[in-house]
Amino acid sequence: MPGGQGGRDIWMITRPKKNKPFEKATNLGDAINTSGDEMYPTIREVNGKTYLYFASNGHIGMGGLDIFRSELVDGKWTDPVNMKSPINSSSDDFAIIFNDDPKMLKEADAKEMGWFTTNRKGGRGSDDLWRFKLPPILFTLAGIVRDDSTKEILKGAEVRIEGSNGTVYTDSTDQTGSYFFDNIQIVENTTYNMSVTKPDYYSERGKETTVGLEVSKDLVHDYYLVPIPKKPIVLPDILYDLAKWDLKPQYEDSLDGLVQIMKENPQLVIELGSHTDTRSSDEYNDTLSYKRAKSCVDYLISQGIEPDRLVAKGYGERVPRVLEKDKTVNYKGKDYTFTKGQVMTDEFINSLSSEGEKEAAHQLNRRTTFLILRTDYVPKANTNTPVNPEIQIINEGGDNGTDSTDVETPDGGGDKTPAPGTGTNVTPNTGTGSGTGTPKPNTGTGTKPTGTTTKPTTGTKPNTNG
Repeated sequence: MPGGQGGRDIWMITRPKKNKPFEKATNLGDAINTSGDEMYPTIREVNGKTYLYFASNGHIGMGGLDIFRSELVDGKWTDPVNMKSPINSSSDDFAIIFNDDPKMLKEADAKEMGWFTTNRKGGRGSDDLWRFKLPPILFTLAGIVRDDSTKEILKGAEVRIEGSNGTVYTDSTDQTGSYFFDNIQIVENTTYNMSVTKPDYYSERGKETTVGLEVSKDLVHDYYLVPIPKKPIVLPDILYDLAKWDLKPQYEDSLDGLVQIMKENPQLVIELGSHTDTRSSDEYNDTLSYKRAKSCVDYLISQGIEPDRLVAKGYGERVPRVLEKDKTVNYKGKDYTFTKGQVMTDEFINSLSSEGEKEAAHQLNRRTTFLILRTDYVPKANTNTPVNPEIQIINEGGDNGTDSTDVETPDGGGDKTPAPGTGTNVTPNTGTGSGTGTPKPNTGTGTKPTGTTTKPTTGTKPNTNG
């Protein structure tokens, strides 16, 4: 027939209404038809999708006529997919039909069942009618949650999965640190976003999917949670202009890791603290440090972090830095190294032999840190909170600071703006959370597990070392 691809082709004919005549036949084109033979088409509707099944010896197959499937997407047929063994063989396989009766599928414990014609070995004649039954595809998801530092198992961690099909399930790890989701919860063609949380630990996220899996599988995903430290944590370099406290756009990236932590761990309340060197007056340094802490807090708020979760503190020069490891500072092209355990007091700095070494030591004292204050914050829904949180200036001695990076230009100093009065410390709301567990039936698919391990994301947690 003119317009064909060669051999036997599959054509389509339509009519606008049942009482109207059929229109001219249309060839399905080279996506379906080849120079070989394409025959025995059948249309099947499954879960809102339309599939065309047909037999062909022109597409790459297992030999003879094979059965292929194509899906109708946006009015076009996708590239045909070979149904493979056991449907196809090296002989002729064609004319497939399906039994989609839900009751019969359930009684037969089958995902799909139906009939097709084949002349393969084992039949009673030339072309025989064969019946097929494809067993259901089953999935489970399990894993173990451990402490990233000690590698010990963690009991009571909550594992939450959100499926692309809209389902949400949670489970809590047992005394062996294990969680489990069964084949009722983990289904075909679904992607699951996972989150693992436990008090006093940073949360971790992961993903598992059954999309594209054609056989049953036990999925395995282990997690390692990082403990939340009890001491201030170093932030990357945040440098300010002389006597200024405005956060420059080029240093906003230094806070983006902290923004990510706060978004992934909505239960955290933190303190942002700023420190200066010992030059200028106490009052002046208090003013400068709290304004710099406030600029960091304001940036976090602009990125969607709730003000109630942020406390800004200006420590001035009152907490000299204690080095947690050897630290090298470059000042005007020369490196100066300070040893682990050194306290950067005025007495120590003044004892140094050169002005360059003294300036490098002052530079180490200038820093911004954050400290986890609480891990039980309950996020508020649809709240209109003020833009700026309250600020506190510390006018009494504090505990030793931790090793961190410099946050001030080497020149130091600042403007002579009078120091504001001492602010009021913010006391965020408290709350408790709860999780629900899912039962752990002793079921499985009997297939080899596929394992995944989620370790802390590099660059997400700020470096706790100097």
